[in-house]
Amino acid sequence: MKKKFLLIIGILVLILFFTPKGIYEKYYYDFLEWKNLRDKIVWKENIKLNKKDFKSTESGENLVLYAKVGLSIRYFTNPIMFKSKTVFIPKESFLKTANDSISLRISEAKFNLLEIYRRKMETYVKNLKKENIDTLKKVDFNNLNLKYYELFETEWEKYLDSQNEPKSLENLERKIKLEL
Repeated sequence: MKKKFLLIIGILVLILFFTPKGIYEKYYYDFLEWKNLRDKIVWKENIKLNKKDFKSTESGENLVLYAKVGLSIRYFTNPIMFKSKTVFIPKESFLKTANDSISLRISEAKFNLLEIYRRKMETYVKNLKKENIDTLKKVDFNNLNLKYYELFETEWEKYLDSQNEPKSLENLERKIKLEL
């Protein structure tokens, strides 16, 4: 019985050793992505955030709203394979007033605006693939992610600076609707 068990273990080790890395690596990264995204809201068309999506109990003294959004990216360098998702992070987001539809609209606008920049980043990578560029390194993808996130933050800061102007939220929502 012990010999059979050791033989089975040995065969499994050999199979794993001789199986191309890409076959089982994909499932490993699928698992890591699932683990990372399981407590987040992944952007989908026509998604609406609600009060229950804001689960953080910590809030700043003067803050009424904080909507934490981010990008989840996955890539291989040769050949280029790139997947990305825009996420809303409930555990780090808070909303002080329960029936504040304006705050929910602002949160959705932030979520949707990041999705626009994620799509721009994905389009850029697709164009690289079309040009048969395959010399990208991990640092290139990290810089690309940083670049597009900073572009998003710059535009978001512009909105925050003009937030007191009439119709600033409506103008942002209109722009988002055109680009999505």
